Amino acid sequence: FNAADLSLRDERHDVILLGSGPDVLYTAALLARVGRKVLVLSPREDASGCVSMSSTSSNTYKSMENQRKQSKLQQYPLSSPSLFSTDKIPFDIDINNISHLSKQQALLTPALVTNSDTQGGIRFARIGSHLDSYSHSILSVPGLGTDSTNPHHAIPVVITSAGPRSLAEYAANHLGDGYPGQDLDGNDDGNSTSLGYLHACRQINAGSGEHYLSKLFGNADSSSSTSYADSSNNNNAYQQATIRPTSAFLNKCLPLNTHVRSLMAALGMANENLSPDQTSMAAHVSNICAMTSEEGMAYPVGGPRALSHALVSVIEQCGGRVVTGVPLQELLFEEKTGKELEKSGMKAKLKMVNKKKSGG
Repeated sequence: FNAADLSLRDERHDVILLGSGPDVLYTAALLARVGRKVLVLSPREDASGCVSMSSTSSNTYKSMENQRKQSKLQQYPLSSPSLFSTDKIPFDIDINNISHLSKQQALLTPALVTNSDTQGGIRFARIGSHLDSYSHSILSVPGLGTDSTNPHHAIPVVITSAGPRSLAEYAANHLGDGYPGQDLDGNDDGNSTSLGYLHACRQINAGSGEHYLSKLFGNADSSSSTSYADSSNNNNAYQQATIRPTSAFLNKCLPLNTHVRSLMAALGMANENLSPDQTSMAAHVSNICAMTSEEGMAYPVGGPRALSHALVSVIEQCGGRVVTGVPLQELLFEEKTGKELEKSGMKAKLKMVNKKKSGG
């Protein structure tokens, strides 16, 4: 650890979280609010995950000026090095756009709520405006919508908050797909394979919440009125999607039109550098639903740094700590005897370990 944080070696914590960003801090804030003593160790200098651009030196300025002179922008001189001599400027290097904003705000409330504000002062702004139907993303898929074999030729797709029907109409007009039905509420797929596919994704994704709750809490006690047992069996389509590759889903549902198949693959993996056969179908359908949500996308006012600093404040007020600039090299765990493990509620886990060791 840093010299200033040697005291951590003598501290005891219920939970230690490793990493940076709103997701890690959100988890820590929830745990801190229910009475856990939390420690967050962030490898970055800012727990938000943002990085800072240091002042640009005169050598960097000269290099940029030489590049400008060799380009077509000679008529736009760089005014002076002072324009690039700034203090550290934080910027977001991760993807922090938020979909389904109304649901996300409800999830954030337990971590951020104060006596005067359910969101702890954090606000979100929708990306885009009503003039462009709240456009939030542009997809450019090599060869999409063209007969060219040149990978640089493609018809860009603007993703808006207009929902699945708008995307289906794009596929009909530019990709040779069939047209949706006349029902403006989107209940009639007509001859549109893309609209049928998007509706199927929404039906599968409807079970995602139940599935993840079952992962957190397991099957509820039979005497309880709440049960998540169904998500652990074949009745939950989302649970089945977690063990299947996206490629199988795409090929089965969209076997004929390769352009529509490429568009759907790009929608479901817009931020992933993975091929469909390497991607979980569950992640694919969740991304599809996020990208085509009628709420569009939103971004925290002040960026992830503002959101993260609000979460850090909650953690510290509840007795936790957030330590930044901690480059971890290895994790050391204190070994316990069988009796100690049983006392700490890990009896079942111990039996599984012993079974594996005995070759069972």
